Amino acid sequence: MNFITKEGKLFGKVSIIDIIAILAVIVLLVAGYLRLISPASRVITEPHEIEYVMLVRSVRGSTVRALRNFGLVSDGRTNEEMGEIIDLYTRPAFQEDALLDGTFHAFLMPDRYDVILTVRVSGRVNETGYYTFQNRALTRGYAGRIQTKHVFTSGEILEIRTIDTDTDSD
Repeated sequence: MNFITKEGKLFGKVSIIDIIAILAVIVLLVAGYLRLISPASRVITEPHEIEYVMLVRSVRGSTVRALRNFGLVSDGRTNEEMGEIIDLYTRPAFQEDALLDGTFHAFLMPDRYDVILTVRVSGRVNETGYYTFQNRALTRGYAGRIQTKHVFTSGEILEIRTIDTDTDSD
């Protein structure tokens, strides 16, 4: 007895392609259901105070003075809030250049400073990372445009941590 006819139909009634399509839909439905009920899909986000350190390289004294006004920091492209400057440290800026003999030498850049900002923002933390309440991802190594009320520059996030705000006293 032939299960498949010359026209490619199983038992002369159903096409093999139809069966494959139905099985594919069933597999997709089961996979989608399993994804919805799996614990990994339920990412818990806990509210936290997040603090990060950002390096702004080689800026003029006027930019340092503008950053000393502290205030809110926003993404320079999207205008999303990234937190408030709570501390600032400056150091002289250096530039590293390659010499003819293949070695490198660091040269002091006159009237230029590196600024290390500490920024604090309320946000959420989960196993995938740190996020502002506007869902702005804060990642170590982020380098991009930032702005405050007084200045527009660029910086790189060097370090991120959560701040323990428990003030329970026994």
